[in-house]
Amino acid sequence: MTTYIAKRLLLMIPTLFGVSLVVWAIMAAAPEPPVADRVPKGEQGEGTGEGGAMSEAVKVFRAQYGLDKPSILNFYFDIDKADVLAALKSAWRPEGDEEERVRLKLRAQEQLLKWDLYAVPALVEILDEVDGGLRDQAQTWFFNAAKGIALTTGAKVDPETAVRNAVISAENRMLEIYRWKASDPAARKEAGVGGLKAWYGGAAALFPDGAPRDRVAAALGDEAALDALGDRAVPALVSLALKGDDRAAEALAARTAPMAGPEGADADTVRRDLVRAALAEALWRANSNTTQKAAGAELLDLWWNGTKDRWDYGGGRWLKTMLLETQFARYWSNLLRFDLGISSVHKRPVFELVIERLKYSLTLNFTAFVLTFLLAVPLGLLSARIHGSVSEKGLSVFVFILYSLPSFFVGTLMVRWLAQGQPDSLEWIPTGGFESADAWTMQTLTRLTDIMWHLAAPVFCLTYGGLAALSRYAKTGLLNVIRSDYVRTARAKGVSDFWVTYKHAARPGIIPVVTLLGGTLTVLIGGSVIVEWIFNIPGFGMLTIQAINNNDMNVIIGISLITAVLTMLGILLADLLYAVVDPRISFS
Repeated sequence: MTTYIAKRLLLMIPTLFGVSLVVWAIMAAAPEPPVADRVPKGEQGEGTGEGGAMSEAVKVFRAQYGLDKPSILNFYFDIDKADVLAALKSAWRPEGDEEERVRLKLRAQEQLLKWDLYAVPALVEILDEVDGGLRDQAQTWFFNAAKGIALTTGAKVDPETAVRNAVISAENRMLEIYRWKASDPAARKEAGVGGLKAWYGGAAALFPDGAPRDRVAAALGDEAALDALGDRAVPALVSLALKGDDRAAEALAARTAPMAGPEGADADTVRRDLVRAALAEALWRANSNTTQKAAGAELLDLWWNGTKDRWDYGGGRWLKTMLLETQFARYWSNLLRFDLGISSVHKRPVFELVIERLKYSLTLNFTAFVLTFLLAVPLGLLSARIHGSVSEKGLSVFVFILYSLPSFFVGTLMVRWLAQGQPDSLEWIPTGGFESADAWTMQTLTRLTDIMWHLAAPVFCLTYGGLAALSRYAKTGLLNVIRSDYVRTARAKGVSDFWVTYKHAARPGIIPVVTLLGGTLTVLIGGSVIVEWIFNIPGFGMLTIQAINNNDMNVIIGISLITAVLTMLGILLADLLYAVVDPRISFS
């Protein structure tokens, strides 16, 4: 038996792979939200460059599953600047009649969204080459592509992830300092372009004449000496700060100029002010925690040396990008780490959220599952024994009436006429929930009784339909066995009808019921979606409805995959029970 279970569990791996592949294919082939829901607000007009980036939830979901990258192979790292410029022009003011302009604009916007961060190097160059509304448009798409998103993979954020998220957040604030409005003067726009180029290429080019480092180190703590050195002290201060000198970091912070410079300043002055204001996002204090200092050091290095190395695909990195920076690779990487993403509604890991809710659903469904089989099998055997009698016909009519009543209909009636707090209600059952609000104060036995009281109505709704169907299958299976030769032989030997039915015919007679067992677990969970909603039970079903209503795609995908696992476990359980109920079947 152990060998058989091990083999079946191993066979589940390719099966689950196939299911996961289908989920990925559907996810990749599904139509994405309209462009208008995903592009910056400024894109809705004629390119003002104002407004935020695409919807945070959409961008997080796309990044989580690699949907911001090509499906199988990634060649976006080799984008030509001329193609990006052509797409920008089409996204801004396409030529042609109205219908053609709309079509070209949407197609260009889709392409720019797909290129995303891979278009940053080309956009940096384009910003310096164009002007007017087209430059405003380029800025809009630049920020959309360059700003990062913090992705977490668990409830407890590890130190490395915490530093990464801090860097992303502060770098986004750096970029916002350089953003300009369409109504800003030309000097401010030129300064913004210069600031973005400094972010990409590094601020070191703005401070070429540096004082000797030992001289600057000796001046630390002497404000007058540092003021005399002025900007010439910046290169050495950066070097000292990156080596962990908190005094150097504080000296840099003290020399951070206000953003935008004096009124009417030229572009070079404003640019320097913007770059130095961005420095404030990186610097830390002596009393900052370890995470802030680690993130600050990384940001200071980024501010000084730039980000251009991120787009260097030499040394074989192009091959890694082509094969691994894809939807397919990201999706499987997440699954192998049991990372189903972050719920856009609950802001928690999906796997943790589903497992937390599953305990409520499993309690509800397992109780209904056991009751269904404990009642259905004896009822089916009894129907087979008295087949053709008036009592059996009445029993058949009763179970078919039960089968014809949808669980959501019966559940709604029970809430209306039996739940507490309803007008003219009998108040036999609670209004809903898994347990009372003060259950945590109860003793174990009292709390168990309270849970049973809350689950009585939903368990009934989940049980009666399956009871009606399975009892009919048990009856049919037993009738076929009763007509077999070995049963006739047993009767001829004088064995009573009771022992013939329950000892000789029952086990092989319920094989059709066992066959249905594999799918029953999934059917119960599917049925509990509505029942949990009606009785306000915070389980798997409630989570499913909330995810669908809120387009919480990560949760929907996670639920689909976990349901597939439960289905396979149900089928395995059915196969194991075959050998239990029928001696002719062995695990070998």
